[in-house]
Amino acid sequence: MATNIQPLPDSSTAHVNSDTGKPTKDIYNWLKSVQDFVNKNIFPSLVIGNPTGGNLGAGTLNAEQIYEQNKRVFVQTGNATGGLTFTTHDLGIVSSGTVTPNPADGLKQKLTNNGAFTLAATAQVGDVELQITNGASAGTVTFSGFEKQWTGDALTTTNGNKFIVFIYGFDGGQACIAKALQ
Repeated sequence: MATNIQPLPDSSTAHVNSDTGKPTKDIYNWLKSVQDFVNKNIFPSLVIGNPTGGNLGAGTLNAEQIYEQNKRVFVQTGNATGGLTFTTHDLGIVSSGTVTPNPADGLKQKLTNNGAFTLAATAQVGDVELQITNGASAGTVTFSGFEKQWTGDALTTTNGNKFIVFIYGFDGGQACIAKALQ
C-alpha cells in the first residue's frame, strides 16, 4: 500500500511547543508521513519520459545520472534511439613518469606524448579509450600492469601520429590494445 505525504501544516502557526521544545502533533505527523514515504520504497521502478503502450522505457531522458534507492542505475529495456556524447578528459602533455588513466574521469581521454613514459593499468573497474598524439619529442610508451595486451598496431614516435589505446578493466585485471589512426 502506498504511503502519501500529508499536506504541510499551516505556516502561520508555531510548530514547536514553547513549554517542552518538542514538535507539535501536526508537524510531527507531517514529518512522520515524509519518513514513511521514503521508507516504504513506493518507487520500485523508475520511468522517465512519456511512456506509451507496453514499453515503459519509452521517452526522452535528459539526465547525467539516474538514482533509484540510492543506487546509480541505467535502465533501457527497449530499443535505444539517438546516442551519447562525451567530453574528453585531457591528461595533458606527458614527457616522463607513469600515466594511469582512471575510468572515473570518463570514457574518452587524451594525452600528448612528448617523451618516454609508462602507461599503467588502473585497479578501477571500467573502460577508457585513450587517444595518444605524438608531439615533437615523442618517446616510447611502455605498458605496465595489464593482464593481457592484445596484438595491435605499434606505437611509433613520429611527430603528429595518433593512436587509440582501448583499455578494458574488470575485477582482477585489465587488458588493452593499441590501434593507429594513420
